[in-house]
Amino acid sequence: MHLLQIADLNNIIAEKPSVLIVGTGAYGTMKVPEKTMDYLRSEGVEANYPDTKEAFELHNSLFHERAAFAALHLTY
Repeated sequence: MHLLQIADLNNIIAEKPSVLIVGTGAYGTMKVPEKTMDYLRSEGVEANYPDTKEAFELHNSLFHERAAFAALHLTY
């Protein structure tokens, strides 16, 4: 199982995103632990966890409106 850890997000959080879109892979392989979600909330980051295809589309729709960042788990 793949888990998104807080340490994986240090560089992204340093950029102060208002939104983080976490693509969990084509099949939702990557999981986001509650601890990681709590951390993002504590940093004031709105986070979404769709599969990677949906994450890509969501990021593109928000990119010019908000400070939207994406962390994508790529699987094939």
